[in-house]
This record gives sequence, C-alpha cells and structure tokens, in this order.
Amino acid sequence: MDHEFFTGAMAADETGWDWLSVQFEDGTELMLYRLRHRDGSIDPYSSGSFVDVQGKGQSFAAKDFVMTPAGDNWTSAQTKANYPLRWHISVPNLGMELDVTTPLREQELVASYGPSYWEGAVDITGQRADKPLKGVGYLEMTGYAKPGDAVIPQ
Repeated sequence: MDHEFFTGAMAADETGWDWLSVQFEDGTELMLYRLRHRDGSIDPYSSGSFVDVQGKGQSFAAKDFVMTPAGDNWTSAQTKANYPLRWHISVPNLGMELDVTTPLREQELVASYGPSYWEGAVDITGQRADKPLKGVGYLEMTGYAKPGDAVIPQ
C-alpha cells in the first residue's frame, strides 16, 4: 500500500525523488527513497527500511544505502523527460547488491495538473549475503519531466 504524506513539503532546493518498494521471493521486503537536490546531490533525509521474514523492521538512513541509475534511460515523447529505467542498489549492512529493471518501459503518468512522473512495475535480481535474490516491486520517479515539478502547486 502506498500513501504519500509529504508531496507539498519538499524543500526549495529539491527537484524530485526516486522511491522503490520491493517484495522478495524469500518473504522479505525493502523500501528505499532518495530525495534529489537541484545540484545533483542526495538529500540526507533520504531513507529506507527492510522487513525480515518474521516481520521485524529495520530503518536505514541515507548513508546506509546507495541507489544509482545504471543506464537504459527512456525518453517520453510527450513530456521529453528522460527517466533512468535501470538501477543498481547497494545496502552494505545487509550484504545486498541488487539490479532493478522494468518489464514495461512506458509507465509515465502525464498530469494535466501537478507533476508528471514515471511509476510502475519493476523486477529485481541480485544477492544478499552471497545468496541469489529475486523480487518484484514498484518504482516511482518524480521531477524528471520538469525539475522541481514534483511539488503539487498550492
């Protein structure tokens, strides 16, 4: 379930965010988001969480993970936004290295009011503690169509 609590509260120097939620085949779950600054840096308030098979959650600070675009961009014909559709995720304290791809490239939602953004299904492959790991999830990327348009006008 996705419920957004803060769209209107982005700082003036933020341009958008990249949010990922994953359910792994082994029954664990991962959620990460990174807030992007206009200068390309990542906001230190970026965060995440991991839920183990017993349902115990563990929170992460921005310093605990790296979420990096890894090529294979898609450019929207309508908004001209250039979205990174392949990502590499590293969560060192979990021994986790993941690659994120999408089975469907064109998942942009073009808004007549507010921001246009890419959000849709993703596939995840990788490893945790040197064991293979697969999953499915959901990725949302805002601020690519028009930097700074992730904030809904008031």
